[in-house]
Amino acid sequence: MCRQLLLLLATLGLTQCSSRSSCPPLFTEIEGVCYFFSSTIGAKANWYNAQAACQKLGTEHGVRIGLAEIGRYSGCASPDVELMKTVSDMRQPVWLGTSDSASEGTWVWQHSRQILSIHSNMWYYTEPDSGPTVNCLTGWIYAPYRNRAYLADLQCTHVQHYVCQKFT
Repeated sequence: MCRQLLLLLATLGLTQCSSRSSCPPLFTEIEGVCYFFSSTIGAKANWYNAQAACQKLGTEHGVRIGLAEIGRYSGCASPDVELMKTVSDMRQPVWLGTSDSASEGTWVWQHSRQILSIHSNMWYYTEPDSGPTVNCLTGWIYAPYRNRAYLADLQCTHVQHYVCQKFT
């Protein structure tokens, strides 16, 4: 009976998810994924330098690290909304790891090479909106919607905090 109940819960996706990895120092685990928030050390950069800083952090720890990606996980281990809530709680916009600089309107994640749909509910309802000069992705906090950050496009040269992710 107990085994059947566990099987039913697993089938319905109601069991606890296990942690996917252990996090390096200064990283925060959210739903089994390790993130580094540059705001914890007061670091800011433009999008390109933020990407380089994440990669350098990976080299220092001997693991693959890049700017954070949304939409890589599904089911009970999906950290996307929790990540965006954490960004919102910080009240600081952050760089994330995609750009449409290679092809306007096609947002390709730097690590996974997957495409972020412009129809994702993670975008703020008026985004992306800025055309060919605004090509980098930010997690942005909109005043009326402080329950979580939303995705927006921004000039890549803008200097702000960033979020790195440890990839497995």
